[in-house]
Amino acid sequence: MKDKQIAHQLTIAYLPVWIRLLCRHKISWAKVPKVIFITLITLLLAPFHLINWFIIFSKSKKDKGRPDPIFIVGHWRSGTTFLHYLLCKDDSFGYLTYYQAFMPTLIFVGGRLLKSILSAGMPTKRPQDDVRLATNLPTEEENPLAAISVYSASLSFYFPRSEYYYRKYVLFEGTNDSKKGQWKKAYRSMVMQIGIRFPGKQLIIKNPHNTGRIKELLELFPNAKFIYLYRNPYDVFPSTQLMYDKVISTQYLQKYSGAETSQKIMYYYQTILRRYLDSKKLIQPKNLIEISYRNLLDDPMGIINKTYKQFDLILENQTYAKMSEYIRAQKNYRRNIHQLEPELRKRINEDLDFVFEEYHFSKLEPSLTENE
Repeated sequence: MKDKQIAHQLTIAYLPVWIRLLCRHKISWAKVPKVIFITLITLLLAPFHLINWFIIFSKSKKDKGRPDPIFIVGHWRSGTTFLHYLLCKDDSFGYLTYYQAFMPTLIFVGGRLLKSILSAGMPTKRPQDDVRLATNLPTEEENPLAAISVYSASLSFYFPRSEYYYRKYVLFEGTNDSKKGQWKKAYRSMVMQIGIRFPGKQLIIKNPHNTGRIKELLELFPNAKFIYLYRNPYDVFPSTQLMYDKVISTQYLQKYSGAETSQKIMYYYQTILRRYLDSKKLIQPKNLIEISYRNLLDDPMGIINKTYKQFDLILENQTYAKMSEYIRAQKNYRRNIHQLEPELRKRINEDLDFVFEEYHFSKLEPSLTENE
């Protein structure tokens, strides 16, 4: 049986956000029916969005102080979701749920009815890797940020011919103080919305885009902690391609070829990792942990123990048991195996040479496989 498909993420965008995007971008003719549908829904939901906004504004005034977040960063497909799911077994943390992520503009007016509808309509597994999905499980905040503002890098997914959002709000290339301030205001608002559901709790925030935002995140949250994950490029690149094929390309509102998508993936890979490597020195050593994907898989509880010790966190026996149970449940999970064509392997060797060097991954000749 074919699993359910995720609707376009901008279907629940605030109407002013959607109008600004329509005025700014050309839409492919093939995507016009989808755009008409999004427009009708945003118009229909606009009164409820306004009520939701007022409720958020009211609740934000009562939100208590909390420790600065723990950010999980690293390129897409580097194990960030596994660690995110694992850490969120600890009830002392707060996190963004899929319900909040899919319905950020309706979260406080939809109630149980909306949550039940979403639960019935959303896929049970992620299309790219069969990782479990559910309304109460943790996810990342970049897509809902695109629903409430025009300062999200996810907009360069939806409008793939425009790298404006990625360059301005991940790399911060040519971003003046005014624009950076607007991004900070939008991002702080997003974090505040996540926190409303978890009064006083430290938040765990997982978002690959944040890998390029270390400097800006520290300006917002000076005492933030970071967990950075890295993985062999021979695995990351094809796995990211599969994610685009199965998920991100379904959100395109412009015609964009497979070759162009491959170029985008490489551009993001190169630039976001270079920016991380340039800016990680800004993090206090005690507030940064770097973890290889292989070590995370081989000894997840060892990684957890190290993280809790370095960050001065308390690992309760009940939490330890819940995490251990989750790990045992993943024993039979089958990860995708990717075969690289010689030309792609050559391209990865050349364009991501600095990644191999930084993390001491061994290069293979384009004509060889890992078993040869």
